[in-house]
Amino acid sequence: MDTVPIATGMLVERHRIDPGTGRALLERVAREHGIDLSTLAAALIALLAPAEPSSHPAADPPTGVQIPMRSRPSGVAAPGHELAAGHPPAHRGPAAIGHRDGRAAAQLVCDLTGAHPDATVIFSVSEDSALRLVGSVGTPEDVLSAWRRVPLVLEIPLCASVRHRRAVFLESGAEMEREYPATQGSREGTEAWASIPISEDGRVTGVVGLSWRAPLALDEATRGDIIRVVEGAGQVILSSLSSAAAELGTLIELLDLIPDSWVVLTPEGTPDGEVLLVEAVSPSLPEAWLGAGLLDLFPILAPSSDLLSDLQQVLRSGAPLVRRINTTRPGGPPWEEPGVEVRIVRTGRRVVITWR
Repeated sequence: MDTVPIATGMLVERHRIDPGTGRALLERVAREHGIDLSTLAAALIALLAPAEPSSHPAADPPTGVQIPMRSRPSGVAAPGHELAAGHPPAHRGPAAIGHRDGRAAAQLVCDLTGAHPDATVIFSVSEDSALRLVGSVGTPEDVLSAWRRVPLVLEIPLCASVRHRRAVFLESGAEMEREYPATQGSREGTEAWASIPISEDGRVTGVVGLSWRAPLALDEATRGDIIRVVEGAGQVILSSLSSAAAELGTLIELLDLIPDSWVVLTPEGTPDGEVLLVEAVSPSLPEAWLGAGLLDLFPILAPSSDLLSDLQQVLRSGAPLVRRINTTRPGGPPWEEPGVEVRIVRTGRRVVITWR
């Protein structure tokens, strides 16, 4: 089967564009990320028009749609590919980082330092002169939502560490506000702070922030130990996060090609059972959803619903599923509107919900 014309036709139908522009979109993504055009088109077809479960036998083990891996991180979108009609898909820049992977990395840094911080954050330095949050532990999600992208020009310890290529240690809230007045009123209970830049080949690629809820005096030996741990492990952790994020980043690039709304969910085991965490959302949906459990966002789906049954079935079998919504409920998810078509597709360990 020649997948490229079929995938092109799907983009033409959804965006109301001409075939030449639709093919150019596919070619741009394939070229920028070193992915075979036919392979990319096949993945897009599987995401948009999954077969009925009866004609799609489950894999062993079931993995669902296979997302092609990018060969290098994405850069700036190539110019000259705006859509003739409709809106161009948003280009996300650096590969997205999975919420679970980022949290595990932050916890690892926290444990390695031996300094018992109350919260740890990891940022990468992006091409648009900003810090991008790639991992955190100990900080509430409602606080993190304002810190997912931090302009490097801000006069705060994280940015100062990157700009001046040096670690910053602040032992009290008073010292922090004295040295960095911009932090007044935004410390969220932080009373001590450490920022350590991460470098590779002479270039700062990220920064780690450690915070404590009580003033903390760190002697020079302890500071030196923290710096050595972060500098030694930080670049490896950043590289590992980028590798783990490659598949998710490619998946987001594919989903961004279409105007449908979508949510990427990841199962995670807890002491009370398995939950589905929101790992990525389409641009039209709130970033505050990231990292939240599906049932925390929409309690009306519990204790049982057709959607939960569908998700469990797709995760078990690897076979996609399509459902037409006939009713709506107050407090329900945004795809619960009469006439909306919902697709559920498994991609490796993740599951994607798209609707239009």
